[in-house]
Amino acid sequence: MINVFRPFSEKITDILTIESLTRDVHLKPIHSHNDYWRKRPFFDALLYGCTSIEGDVWKFHKDYTVTDTVTESTSRFIRDQVYVGHNQVHLKSENTLEALYLTPLYRMLESANKIYSEPIMSMPSKKFGVFFDSPELTLNLWLDLKTEGVETYLALKQQLKNVYG
Repeated sequence: MINVFRPFSEKITDILTIESLTRDVHLKPIHSHNDYWRKRPFFDALLYGCTSIEGDVWKFHKDYTVTDTVTESTSRFIRDQVYVGHNQVHLKSENTLEALYLTPLYRMLESANKIYSEPIMSMPSKKFGVFFDSPELTLNLWLDLKTEGVETYLALKQQLKNVYG
């Protein structure tokens, strides 16, 4: 069902709340495969009710720079960063796992699980998820490691620690 009363915005900054993304959205047990190909990675999957998101991740063992002569642009890839994209040829240096997925997810979870200095009601023992109408439902974030497993895993572990403590 399409909610005709739901405002739609092309700007990601206008739709960053759990309520504006997932309220009245019929959740579906579907998977947003290669989610980074969407116009608005992560956010479009939530808007359409996907309960599973997947992205290919890359971690390089040294810094390197790519110069594109067609677009006259240069991309710099940093050794300690984890990048999201389908293959190395089409990676964009700004498409990091942290920027596209971890930070937005963290902000949403933080918003859904506020800490009140003087709560009016008793606080629930369970944490809430990112779905406004079904906060008990889990969002699955799948990461397909495209580079060496152990090194990529250790980088992912560090990134999760940086974002989620």
